[in-house]
Amino acid sequence: MSTVETTALGAALLAAVGAGLSPSLKEASERTTKVAEVNYPIPTNQRIYDRGYEYFLTQTSRNQKVNHKRSAISYQLVVRIQ
Repeated sequence: MSTVETTALGAALLAAVGAGLSPSLKEASERTTKVAEVNYPIPTNQRIYDRGYEYFLTQTSRNQKVNHKRSAISYQLVVRIQ
């Protein structure tokens, strides 16, 4: 199978495991996917990769605070509706 919809495929594999159609995510993945291409990092780009990773960590930390607040607000709304 070839797909660019990897998020949908992952959700389907998790659903298959949850429904008992496959004993494990590893087995479901091995039965339905194959490695099409392997991309290796370019050693001379290591500094660029490191800078990008540090930026990712910074943004993740900032987003985490916002997401916790949004989650708390959503929870309060759900509790209030019930």
